[in-house]
Amino acid sequence: MNGSELAMSEWEYLLNNNLELKFIYTNYKNDIRERYVGSPMAIEFMVGDKRFYNNNNNNKPKFFLRAFDLEKQEYRDFSLERMIIDPTQKEF
Repeated sequence: MNGSELAMSEWEYLLNNNLELKFIYTNYKNDIRERYVGSPMAIEFMVGDKRFYNNNNNNKPKFFLRAFDLEKQEYRDFSLERMIIDPTQKEF
């Protein structure tokens, strides 16, 4: 399921239960791979960084997941539109 297709109640469950989350993500280079993030996490409605979201809609705000990237060991923003996620996951 695309991350932007999740209901807010599903995101609320994932965010409020301090789960580590796994999803398939397509980055701005169209590289696809599994990503792992940890808490705390938040959903933000914002304009994406123009370095990574440089299409014709780059001035329009979108929903992003802000979370701690366990591989990179830093906070990152992930476009919900670019995520494939299983909303029933309990842990990875």
